[in-house]
Amino acid sequence: MSDKEYTVIEIVDILRRQAAGDKVRAIARSTGLDRKTVSKYIRIAEGKGFSKDSDTNLEEIAYEVFREIHGNDNNGDGNTRDSILLPHKEAITDWLDRERLTLTKVHMKLLRTGVETSYSSLYRFVQERVGTPGNRGTVRMAETQSGEITEIDFGRLGYLFDKAFNRMRVLYALSI
Repeated sequence: MSDKEYTVIEIVDILRRQAAGDKVRAIARSTGLDRKTVSKYIRIAEGKGFSKDSDTNLEEIAYEVFREIHGNDNNGDGNTRDSILLPHKEAITDWLDRERLTLTKVHMKLLRTGVETSYSSLYRFVQERVGTPGNRGTVRMAETQSGEITEIDFGRLGYLFDKAFNRMRVLYALSI
């Protein structure tokens, strides 16, 4: 089961309710959180100086609780996405350009080789470091007079019942 991250605002709400005298069960019921989570947050906050009687700044304590639970996101690595994907940049570029694979297929290949990254991280990496594959830009058309150029389109509209053959048939249309 995965852990859900709760925001500082939710932690402030827990601490405010605790300071008001609410029991853990009531706090959990009203916030929709698990009782163990509420108890854990209150226990950590009490270790940071929170108590029902003191006049402490709830926002500061809630932020300290959040940082203790979720750790320091700024671990000095700079950009973990780039540190994971940069060694594979050449392979990613090759798969996109030469083999003409979609980004979804590239993501699946990376996962098979043991590179753990999300699709959105891979997408951002490709946008920033590799360039957008297959993006040829927009072709602008010259200004023309009304009726000078005609555009047509052909497509499948759906099914239509054919009385002559007593069955459904696919209906195609040409749109001018």
